[in-house]
Amino acid sequence: MLIINRPKSAYWQDWNDSQKAPWIFWHIGAFWYRVQELLGNYVLPAPQRVCDMASAFFRSQVIITVNELGVPEALEAGPKTGQQLAQQLGVHRDYLERVLAVAERLKLVSVTGDDAAKLYHLTQLSAVLCQSHPNSVKHMVGLFGDHFPAFAYLTEGVRSGQTPYKLYAKGLSHWEHMQQQPELYTRFNKAMTDFNNLCPIESVFSAYDFGQFSRIVDVGGGLGAFAAAALAQCPQLKGQLFDLAHVIKEAKQAWSSQRKPLLRRMSFSSGSFFEPGKVPAAASNSEVFTMRQILHDWSDADSVKILKQVRAAIGSFTGCKLVIVESVLASKLMRNTHTPRATGDVHMMVQYGDARERSEAQFEQLLAASGFRMSRLLPTKSLFFVLEAVPV
Repeated sequence: MLIINRPKSAYWQDWNDSQKAPWIFWHIGAFWYRVQELLGNYVLPAPQRVCDMASAFFRSQVIITVNELGVPEALEAGPKTGQQLAQQLGVHRDYLERVLAVAERLKLVSVTGDDAAKLYHLTQLSAVLCQSHPNSVKHMVGLFGDHFPAFAYLTEGVRSGQTPYKLYAKGLSHWEHMQQQPELYTRFNKAMTDFNNLCPIESVFSAYDFGQFSRIVDVGGGLGAFAAAALAQCPQLKGQLFDLAHVIKEAKQAWSSQRKPLLRRMSFSSGSFFEPGKVPAAASNSEVFTMRQILHDWSDADSVKILKQVRAAIGSFTGCKLVIVESVLASKLMRNTHTPRATGDVHMMVQYGDARERSEAQFEQLLAASGFRMSRLLPTKSLFFVLEAVPV
């Protein structure tokens, strides 16, 4: 109750600060999440509950629209009337105010004044849709908007066994589609940086000790936010960022402008993690190879190919570790948050077809087929887990 009565504390304003809270708060939160599901399923009349779930995309589209229009950032400077917002954003006032009426019910805006002088205010929820917020998910929500049209093909995909995204993109895979439309790739990379706020980097560091290593090799590390946090956390650590050439080009620019103090300890290399010899090779037994939210984008066969390239990069340095950060299905740990992990699996199916979220047993099978053995599975104070594997 002490924390609940402190709405202005950093606990509520900066999600990373919540990593300092005891585990009991996370178990209580996960339990309450499950209670809400049960209340909805067994207290509301079944027709109402089913229709409420089926129409949930009405609400998600309101969130995506509010985000795409830039409403939260327009309210950063202070409250505004509907007319002021419509003029600033260049949109239809009546339609905007009808969308904001739903946004108010979703606590994305608060409202003061009467109908004649109604003012819209930023809230704790909509604040994270501002790029300036320390835990912004503006680009992640934008990515959900980009992915939404493919879900319209889910039924056809289940019937035919075809990837829903390919049905939507006229035969192109998600990756091919982004290559043809570079703006989608830019949005995707920005969303992956926002992912650090959905799965706080601090949640990984509070669950796993990176201080034991001399070098981190972040495989498929995007713009390098995770590697940067690791270097900042561990002064003795050196880093190697590995991703596709166009991603590394953008990462170098970002590091040169935003992370100069860490730049001397970071090196960059580019290539495909499917191509033999491209994953940076280990140079000692005190190194860690990391993969965050990589394998769920790929089928079992492709995941084994990727992991085998990492194993080849480790070579004879069998003291190295592989750390994978992923969602884990049906885990006995934090089982009350299984629903969002299960829906995430359907998301992967829609986007990539044979890609999937996996259970602990499925990860063990992938690792065993690739020359690794899972040594630990650690929960984090988020929806994701840390899997530690050792080469065999």
